[in-house]
Amino acid sequence: MKTLKTQLTLCLMALTTLLVFSGCDDDIWWEAGSADVYGEWRIAEVTGSYDCNYRPGDYWVFYANGRFLAEGDGGLYETGNWERRGRTIYIYFNSYEPEVLARVRSLDDYYMILDVDDYTYGSRYTLRMVRQSYYYSDKQQTRP
Repeated sequence: MKTLKTQLTLCLMALTTLLVFSGCDDDIWWEAGSADVYGEWRIAEVTGSYDCNYRPGDYWVFYANGRFLAEGDGGLYETGNWERRGRTIYIYFNSYEPEVLARVRSLDDYYMILDVDDYTYGSRYTLRMVRQSYYYSDKQQTRP
């Protein structure tokens, strides 16, 4: 009987440990404030819609003051504003309604994956981005 109790106790402890360490902590890094999208990001890969306005090698810049810049080959130059609510980045170009909604699927210091709904072009795509530089202050509005 004592052996059965010991085995049951060990089994419950193992199960508790398993549940504690495999919990839904997917968003803990985001909620803790360590998620930082400020700075310049280079688009490394575009998958999904062919109506995507962005190409590998283009840059997105998220300024600390809420300004947004997209710049790239072929004369791409878009400016607007951005804000983050939860894991979603809202980008506004010429209106009070967001033209781009980008859900952050993955983010670390040097790498970000965005699932994008682009209402301007009526398309959905995924951007794999690599950080080029970190912070842009309110005064610094152009890439070095």
